[in-house]
Amino acid sequence: MTSNDTSSTDRVLAGRYRLDGRRGAGIDVAVFDAYDLGLDRRVLVKIIHPDLCAAAGFEESFRSSIQRAASIDHPNVGRILDWGGAQWSGRSVQFVVTDVLTGGSLRDLLDRGRVLSPSQVIMVGVDACRGLDVAHRLGVVHGDIRPATLAFGGDGRLRVIDLGLSRVVSEPLWAHPSGISIERARYASPEQAAGAPVEAKSDVYSLCLALLEAVTGLLPFVGDSTVATLANRIDKLMPVSADLGPLASVLERAGRPHAEGRSTAAEFGRALVAAAEKLPRPAPLALAGVGLFADAAGAAGGIATDRDPQFAGQQPAGATSPPLSPPPVAVSAQPPPPPPPPSPSPSPSPSPSPSPSPSPSPPPPPAVSPAPVSPAPVLQQATETQAGQVMFTAVAETDVVPPPPQPDHSAPILRERRSRRKLFAVLAVVLLAAGLGGGTAWWFLRDNTHLVPNLLGLEQGQAVNQVSAFGWTTTVSDEASDVVAAGTVIRTDPVAGTSLGEGSAFTIIASRGPAPRALPELIGATVEQATITLQGLGLVLQVGNQINDETVPPGVIISWSVPDQPGLAAGATVMPGVTVVAIVSGGPALRVIPDLTGVSLADATVQLQNLGLVIAQLPDEFNPTVPVGSITRQDPVAGSEIARAGTVSIVVSKGPDLVVVPPLAALTVQQTTDALVAAGLTLGTVKGDPTGFAVLAEVDGQAIGAGITLPRGTAIDVTFEVPPPPTTTIDPASTSTIDPAAATTTVVPA
Repeated sequence: MTSNDTSSTDRVLAGRYRLDGRRGAGIDVAVFDAYDLGLDRRVLVKIIHPDLCAAAGFEESFRSSIQRAASIDHPNVGRILDWGGAQWSGRSVQFVVTDVLTGGSLRDLLDRGRVLSPSQVIMVGVDACRGLDVAHRLGVVHGDIRPATLAFGGDGRLRVIDLGLSRVVSEPLWAHPSGISIERARYASPEQAAGAPVEAKSDVYSLCLALLEAVTGLLPFVGDSTVATLANRIDKLMPVSADLGPLASVLERAGRPHAEGRSTAAEFGRALVAAAEKLPRPAPLALAGVGLFADAAGAAGGIATDRDPQFAGQQPAGATSPPLSPPPVAVSAQPPPPPPPPSPSPSPSPSPSPSPSPSPSPPPPPAVSPAPVSPAPVLQQATETQAGQVMFTAVAETDVVPPPPQPDHSAPILRERRSRRKLFAVLAVVLLAAGLGGGTAWWFLRDNTHLVPNLLGLEQGQAVNQVSAFGWTTTVSDEASDVVAAGTVIRTDPVAGTSLGEGSAFTIIASRGPAPRALPELIGATVEQATITLQGLGLVLQVGNQINDETVPPGVIISWSVPDQPGLAAGATVMPGVTVVAIVSGGPALRVIPDLTGVSLADATVQLQNLGLVIAQLPDEFNPTVPVGSITRQDPVAGSEIARAGTVSIVVSKGPDLVVVPPLAALTVQQTTDALVAAGLTLGTVKGDPTGFAVLAEVDGQAIGAGITLPRGTAIDVTFEVPPPPTTTIDPASTSTIDPAAATTTVVPA
């Protein structure tokens, strides 16, 4: 590591790395060809933009990430030679120094219009999985796998580059996904697109996209913008064609939208190895800087079998397993030296014999220089180990004519062997012809039909992969279903059990999930009616607050809305399960009854009619305190609440209940009492002599006379006196007798 305290000149960074030309036009990281003055070697220097370096906590995050990545020593991971901080143009920057990889990147291949074969893609993918698996086991996630970060060295071996650097640079940018470059967005995982943290399986998804682009020339989910590109992959299955054969199911699992169902890097690598056994040998890759990569398969690690030393014996994710053993050392890219031309064999010494002397030996042949041999491409040759395991090893195969054979001066026994070889060759040709004839007969007589399997309930990708080997022209369509999950097969055409010939059309119909529902108009419907309607559409009705309304009856919906999308109106579509909130009428508001006591009947009528109430007049009643014609009482009482159109009963006052005082003069106490009670009055205080006759009537000390009116029930005080005996006057001149009854007696009428 280079210290942060080391300053830089304009072209020498940290006092050690002389910068030459800049590569590309990256904004976040500037990449320079450079020369290491200390170790006298060519290197790459990657300088992070000063604005990123100035962010709070970036330096600590950079140091931690790069230190862990630098600890990884693996042939499929780009080496970090040095890292640290320096001053550049007056600002603090962080930098990383790496090896120079002269083979270019997968991006370079794709930009040249190259499309790899499935076998070549497997060769690239296995090497990438090796590097990622080692990094993931050490807790390092790349976070930005794409063709540009899959590079080849001069030996043709693939390296995962920018490990540790990519994540620390891109992580702050993901805080605002709309600002992510379209290049990063194209290879992002669904969890990155959804704003979730990256994980090891995010690298697997990104690698799957890169490999799918390499083998088809097309990259799925690309939209018109970064946001659209990211959104297109959320909850979407990877569109893998069955034409990819055994590679299809491997990519389908590695590209699943949910991480829990996705392969790990080790599982992805093992699956690629297994698929390689069903595919032809890969052709060499034409890499930048190394011409036609003659030893692509070997130097890049080749295509391992299921006994690949790195992927052998691994357990599924989550199981306890030992770390991966390092991969075997790559086969040298240099072709083996051609064997030296054989020396002419000396003639045998003549032995004593009676026969004539031996004929002279032919003259030695002229020296022939071997033709130049181009580097032999490394191929895989299957061998069997002592344990019965099949291994692919690298062998050389030349693409040019081998050196011319040397003259044969060997003993006759060698010529005899050559003759035997000719015989064997003739026999081989005969057997080959017979085999070809039998193969031709088998081809034309074979049964090329297959029974349609039962694919119902399978995921779309699994179903396509299951029939990929049958040679059918398979198409996939979808339709809405409320009962079958999206991406799951609903039916096939033809149906399961049908015998279908190769080349025939076969259709898989998968569910695209529930169909959108058109929102009905609910205004004017009752709660019960709206509930039934929405339940039939798979929607939910929630009754909100009631609002009083003078015109809408109680229980009838006044308005409604969808909380998640407030602007929706009737006719708009929503997915099943959406909640609709309805505002229901509570009917007219309750009326508060006013106090009508003492109000005239006419005024009371107007008040109640304005409130929408009905007035009911009960028989008038006397009331000593309420004037005649005014309300003396009401029902319900003032302050009560009553529904609109309710009835209020009122009673009009007739004023006080007055009665006429009867004549009481000359009445006895009993007679007076009876007369007053009959008139509606009562006898108050009896004064004077109760045995006498009534002589005076008073109310509150005031004398009253007969015929006046008093309130019913008034008590009248009466004075009684015994009249004096009559006075008799005798006229001396008359002799008649005066009748006592005719005597005059004076009584004050009561």
